[in-house]
Amino acid sequence: MNYHRTFFVFLVLFAAAVVLAGGLPFYGKWLFIVCAAFAGAALLKRFSLSPWKELEASLHRIKSGDLQARLDDVKGGDVRASAVVFNELAEDLAKYKKLYENREKRLTALINSVNSGLMLFNPDGEMLLANANMSGNFAHFRKDAPIASLDIPFLPQFLEEAKKSGKRQTRELKEGEKGRGRIFEITYVPLEEGNWALIIHDITSEARMAQVKSDLVANVSHELRTPISAVSSICDVLDDPAVEPGRRADFLERLKKQARRMSSLVEDLLSLSRLESGEITVKNERVNLSSLIEDILNSLEPLRKTFGVEFECHIENELSVTGDSALIEHAAKNILDNAIRYNKQNGKVFIRAERENGAVRLEIEDTGDGIPAEYSERVFERFFRVDPHRSRERGGTGLGLSIAKHSLKLLGGDVRLESEIGKGSKFILTLPE
Repeated sequence: MNYHRTFFVFLVLFAAAVVLAGGLPFYGKWLFIVCAAFAGAALLKRFSLSPWKELEASLHRIKSGDLQARLDDVKGGDVRASAVVFNELAEDLAKYKKLYENREKRLTALINSVNSGLMLFNPDGEMLLANANMSGNFAHFRKDAPIASLDIPFLPQFLEEAKKSGKRQTRELKEGEKGRGRIFEITYVPLEEGNWALIIHDITSEARMAQVKSDLVANVSHELRTPISAVSSICDVLDDPAVEPGRRADFLERLKKQARRMSSLVEDLLSLSRLESGEITVKNERVNLSSLIEDILNSLEPLRKTFGVEFECHIENELSVTGDSALIEHAAKNILDNAIRYNKQNGKVFIRAERENGAVRLEIEDTGDGIPAEYSERVFERFFRVDPHRSRERGGTGLGLSIAKHSLKLLGGDVRLESEIGKGSKFILTLPE
């Protein structure tokens, strides 16, 4: 209601009270006037002050976060105009709050989707934010002591140096003993008003791959050095016209042997590279295991005679597996090749196969010296040899078991080793039935 109108009504009522009280005794006249004044004051309060009280209460609701507060029941005059403005402001606040909440949800989802760990700190070093990757990848992560709980040695020193520089800094650091030996690329990012961020990216796989590549180059160089050196020496000897014909034939045979060794190494490297890169298209066909093993044994007959080893094969004629025959042959042939080369003189190689739990179990067992238990997994690493000197004498490339492992992995199978020193080794291949 309009203040001027309210005040005017009050004056009219007061004047009417004075007129009406004119015929009363003196004390009655003043009592009547006082009562009329109180009645007018009550009317003034009701019609002018009460809406402002409602406005004040609604403002307190807005302040406490209740953006649904409105002044819908206020009518007339100056208060009505203020109520309209109030309601418009409340609508705007609710709308902006909704926009802010949606934007915050999207930002939080984006931050949590980042593969790297991300933390935000204030100038005093108190953590303001950490994405889901932090608690997901660090089992002991604590928000009250985030840096210490990461167990990354030299991280505090790195942060101290980075803060002093005031510039973006990156360093590779390794996880401590409580962790899993991971390697992290840690980046310090200075922000506005003294705030700063820490980005922790796990580069363990990249670092290991780089190490594998480095080791591969070193191993290949080492493996090729011997045959290349031998070929060079033999060529020098053959270049001498004084060499007797009998000796010349011997040196030529040695030359062929070294050439075959280099060719085998290159072929195995190419095979392993194709297997690891996934460039091979894996066929899904029925393969008669008995026929396949028989073909492999026939191809290995010259090698078997060279080392004086006997085969003993027990595979049902109708036993078949599902997979790529070339990959199965690759795996079985490399393991059989090793079983021949590292067997004892006049030793035996036993080949057995049977169905087991919806798969086919193929066993290749030799009567060699056996492999220590601590090397049961490492034998499948490229270029790993239990006895490097003996391996080179036997002509192996050090890649056969690695090729077998990768071939079976592509087939959805596996291979494991059971061995006992002095009694031989048994390789157990699991193939899809």
